[in-house]
Parts: sequence; structure tokens; C-alpha cells
Amino acid sequence: MDRKILVLGTNHGFQREDSKFSIALHLEFADFLLRTIQDGSVVAIAEENNLEALAEHSRDMSVPERIAAELGIPHRHCDPNHQTRAELGIRQENSIRVQYFPKKVSETEVLNELNTSDRKREEYWLQQLLALNSWPVLFICGANHVDPFLKLIENNGIQTSLIASDWGA
Repeated sequence: MDRKILVLGTNHGFQREDSKFSIALHLEFADFLLRTIQDGSVVAIAEENNLEALAEHSRDMSVPERIAAELGIPHRHCDPNHQTRAELGIRQENSIRVQYFPKKVSETEVLNELNTSDRKREEYWLQQLLALNSWPVLFICGANHVDPFLKLIENNGIQTSLIASDWGA
């Protein structure tokens, strides 16, 4: 089977059913995922998410994870947890901004540091998808990662399909 990753960019609030969005919109997201899985012959779901992030939002399970369980297909959280991020030198935007604030570093330098960190995260996701080894796989991530992640996938000789750059925007 050819390796293929279907990429869906969205707001993370849809993945965890944040109350800032209506119930109708959450149902629409779940329905969209189901249609995408069926139309793309998807055999696994993965996402930019982890158990720590779910717990921080008082959730036990994400919407994609629940759908995978209901369909009986594999699911994987691909985002590194806090410990793994520290080991890989991956930093959050707030951490970067706090570090550079007193030094009066330019916004360009801050964005360069953030970009470096994001590319490390995306490399980690790709390694998680390769380890999952289920194709085609639907991968859900934040809209800001779609373009660089698609480029990374393609540069690694894997087929891609863009489902949505920013679903729900």
C-alpha cells in the first residue's frame, strides 16, 4: 500500500470540543471527519495532540480519538509531551517570548526561534506517523502547521492530500 497522509488543519478547540464553539459546529466537525475517513479510505487517525494537553482541558479523549474507537481503527496522539519536548529542545511560543522579552530581541528573531521549534515538532509527528505505519492516515493539526507539514511530508517521498487548510475558520 502506498504511504499517504491526508492533512486536515483546524482550530484545536474542535478536537477537544471547547465550549467556545456551538454544539452544532462540533457535530459538523465530527460528521466532516467521518465523511473524510470514508471518502479517503482512511485506515487510521492521528493528530497534533497528547494526553497532557487533553488533561489540561479536562478531557479524557479527543473527538478524532473517539471516532477512531467507534470505527475500530488505530489512533495516535503525535504531539510530544512536556518531557519529550524538553529532550528535543522544542519550546512553546510563550516560553520563547518570555526568554527574549527582557533582552529586547527583535520580533524576527523570536519568530525564527518559534519556526525552528515548530519544525522539530513536525519532524516528531512524521516519525510518529511512520511508526504507526497505517496508510492512508488522516492527520489533524493546527492550521498554522499545514503548509510546512505538507512540505515535510512531500520532501520525505510520502503522498499527501490537503483536506482543509483551516476547517471551521
